[in-house]
Amino acid sequence: MIGANQTSWRISFANSATREAVDCDKGWKYCRKNEVYTATIEFDLVCDKAWLVPLIPCCLMVGNMIGDISGGMFSDRYGRRLTIIIGWILFSCSITLMAVTPVWVGIHILTFVQGLASTFRTSAGLVLLSEISPSRHRYKVSIVNVASIALGGMFLPLIAYLVPNWRFMTTVVAILQLSVVAPSFLVLRNSLKWLLENQKYQEARNVLVESSRLNQVNLNHDDLENLQWGKRQGTDDDRKELTQPPKANRRFSYVDFAHITFLRKRVLILSLAWFASSMPYYGLSLNTRNLEGNRFLIFLGVTAVELPGHLLTYVVLRKMGSRNTFMILAGLCGTTLLITPLVQQASQPRLIVCNMIGKLFASGCFSLLYTFTGELFPTLLRTQSYGICSFAARCAGVIVPYLLYLGNHIHGLPYLVMGCLMIGAVLLMCFLPSTKSLTLPDTIEEAKLQDY
Repeated sequence: MIGANQTSWRISFANSATREAVDCDKGWKYCRKNEVYTATIEFDLVCDKAWLVPLIPCCLMVGNMIGDISGGMFSDRYGRRLTIIIGWILFSCSITLMAVTPVWVGIHILTFVQGLASTFRTSAGLVLLSEISPSRHRYKVSIVNVASIALGGMFLPLIAYLVPNWRFMTTVVAILQLSVVAPSFLVLRNSLKWLLENQKYQEARNVLVESSRLNQVNLNHDDLENLQWGKRQGTDDDRKELTQPPKANRRFSYVDFAHITFLRKRVLILSLAWFASSMPYYGLSLNTRNLEGNRFLIFLGVTAVELPGHLLTYVVLRKMGSRNTFMILAGLCGTTLLITPLVQQASQPRLIVCNMIGKLFASGCFSLLYTFTGELFPTLLRTQSYGICSFAARCAGVIVPYLLYLGNHIHGLPYLVMGCLMIGAVLLMCFLPSTKSLTLPDTIEEAKLQDY
């Protein structure tokens, strides 16, 4: 491997006790196995440019952080539908531009935009699904939605194998993303919960009529008229009063989480739970780079192990509820991680098995938190609660690579830290109310009643 205008390399010779610094001044020659052509090869991101490669996922995480905070407030104020559509458009445009960017800095900027856009559509989409789903199907819909992300990730190694050129592969992914934008305009609607809380009665009436037509359900004409005037029941005098311009609803913001005691307690505990769950979720995924074998199959295996984790979550969730299920899965995950250092030196296969089991439980905890978080907050603060908690999860994603680096010098440190965090999350969950068989709260008062 020969470098050009790069940093010095220290080479150790077999018959010499000294090391000599040799400059890279002959250019790089890459192994083009199976005609694989990556961005690293095209932009020569090696030696003194090698730090730009790990900066790419860092840009993604920073975009996620900003998207978590701004997307939550945008969704609660302007609607789930608009937020999801904007997220899809930004994501599709950024990945399309990435396929043709002529400079490496374009990859980092567009990756940041993708991180921002992905959290816009993901957080708003999860909230929309939870608000339109009946209570008896809410868990099922949420788990299927999160599992679909893992299922989509399983197709990536197939695309990468069939299309080894990174620009062509990005183009294929961009086409798939763009194909979803038009259906989003045609199919998506805001939830009745959000429309009624924001006094958008006419739009709520239209959504109700459309959904009743699709489901072949007859609606009472008087109820529709009352809904159009902003009341489910009322007299003609009531309607006259409603012809006056309605008073503006109070606009909730992140400040309310600090001012209202029970909301502050819930968001702090859940943020720590998200942080703790993200550490093994990202950490065990990044740690698979030490596995030997076909990289496409390794990526497929790491992604596929999430599916049984989601299935296990759904089975336990139906019986135990969100809080208790999280405590069970997090406890098993933490125990597995604490045991892993004991087998780390024994054999590589045992280490791989512990990593996969830990990833299975961590993925279940991560998907479950999406459901549980939405059940604890009122409609006009629900997406913002996702934003705060998801922000905490992204912080864990930034810290994990450095924790793994320390693990190269301190035996078992990453596993011990991640295991202790998961056990701590289990203990903190005892201070949150159980939401089993409860409907989603619309107001702060309804959310507070969950504590009783």
